[in-house]
Amino acid sequence: MFDLLLQQLVEFRVSFGHTPIQPFPLSFYKQCKAKLITSGRAFTSRDRGTSPAEIVDSDNDSANTNDSANTNDSASANDSNNYSVSEIYREKKGSNALQSGTDKEGMTQKTVFVSGAGRGIGRDIAERFAKEGYLVGAYTRSGHFEWGQNDPNVVQGKMDSSDPEDYKRAIEDFMKHTDGRLDILINNAGVAVIGEFETQKFEDEKRLFDVNVMGYINGIHAALPYLKNTPGAQIVNISSAASFVGTPDLAVYSAAKFAIRGLTEALDIEFMKYGIRIIDVNPLFVKTDMVEKELEKGYTIPILKTLGLKLTVSDVTDVVWTATRPEKQKSSRLHWAVGKQARALSHQHFLPNAAPRALTRAMAKRNAKKGQ
Repeated sequence: MFDLLLQQLVEFRVSFGHTPIQPFPLSFYKQCKAKLITSGRAFTSRDRGTSPAEIVDSDNDSANTNDSANTNDSASANDSNNYSVSEIYREKKGSNALQSGTDKEGMTQKTVFVSGAGRGIGRDIAERFAKEGYLVGAYTRSGHFEWGQNDPNVVQGKMDSSDPEDYKRAIEDFMKHTDGRLDILINNAGVAVIGEFETQKFEDEKRLFDVNVMGYINGIHAALPYLKNTPGAQIVNISSAASFVGTPDLAVYSAAKFAIRGLTEALDIEFMKYGIRIIDVNPLFVKTDMVEKELEKGYTIPILKTLGLKLTVSDVTDVVWTATRPEKQKSSRLHWAVGKQARALSHQHFLPNAAPRALTRAMAKRNAKKGQ
């Protein structure tokens, strides 16, 4: 049966250019997952603590929250291309703890660590979680904050996420306030390099990878011991819709986000034995200081001129908040797109291979003509 399903998948892909775009039915993923767990083809852990029947029965992603219209739109349960392979195979010790409010003796308040929390998306996420009662570790490279100094739910600090030892120090510093409890790690710190590839400086590109890729890896390494000891722990990687399709004038940035997408998918499988859930959140262009600072230098991005800056930091925060709620922790979605435009791009791999390139080239040509 499993071989037949895979054959159908291949045939579906081959003939897709002549077929209306339809996502795979959820039953397809259920059957694949059940077969994987029984055959053990893709995993090394033999004791998963869940029977195949429980896998199929529990793979129900119909729960939706009503936080906001934008959140519900972005978190549509029909994004079947975003289903995680391993989410449903969580060990019972992890899934049973999802509803627990007291997971660490002596520390009942839930905790979250946010990198790049000084401004923009990171700040908005940190403020939202603090407002909702979490103890928030808000760290940034500059150590400068214009918010939260007098908030008892906020611990602020200075950290260079590209330095693994400094990231480890920051996590350990925050853990002193939490009795070692870490419910959520949010990797957010990032930089951008905008403009044509041939005009970029190597040191800027290296810095981008050091922060946007190695910074996330550093954070996961540093936080993993504490996440493993906190039932129902989660990792959220703030990524970008540039991880769905290579984006001209953002070539290195896009490459870094592709790396984060791959990291998320791989660790989703590796960490299932710990009951740790990992997802990424993918907005398109967001109105942040980082983006506006680069645009002030005179750079023009064809796709940005076409699609515009329509998302705010609160749009991203709404999706992060919804995605990390207890009722969503059994969701099999791995990649969370923010907004309709990002959701459309997230489906690009269902299109014929030439379609994404044709789209970006058409936008580039149209904007080049406007600039003449």
